Amino acid sequence: MVLLVTNPLLSLKQMKGLDFTESLSDSKYKESFRSDMITWSEGVRKSDPNVFLRTAIQECCSKDFSVWVLVDARRPCDLELFKEEYSHAKTITVRIVSSKETREKRGWTFQSGVDDVESECALDDVEEWDLVVRNQQDTSDEQLEQQLQPVIQAALDVLRDG
Repeated sequence: MVLLVTNPLLSLKQMKGLDFTESLSDSKYKESFRSDMITWSEGVRKSDPNVFLRTAIQECCSKDFSVWVLVDARRPCDLELFKEEYSHAKTITVRIVSSKETREKRGWTFQSGVDDVESECALDDVEEWDLVVRNQQDTSDEQLEQQLQPVIQAALDVLRDG
């Protein structure tokens, strides 16, 4: 099961009218409402920091999947909740990093008040990752797959043994 914390965030009525698929990209479309979305979601998170992750899990209708992939954790509490909810399962944390130069070549431009807030950088100080994947401008698909091989193998092992 691939789990997106942003699924419930973008599907809530307060965000109606957005193109969901386009809003997951790094396009200018997403950037046009990103600041408002961050402000709104931070207000919601004040009462429950894990509201969006809990909602995403509930929307899946089952906790019985053999393999879960949380692709967009934003905060340490996201990682903690996932580890607690699935303490019976193997959890592998993966951080994907790109240099500022690589992100700029891909069209990213730093925006104060957007790119320096908790939703974007709360995991920057986390040092305990099982795997760090480097996704630079010159990284090929084959190199990414090679870096992700430990995660792929762990998932295959669970599926085979489970």
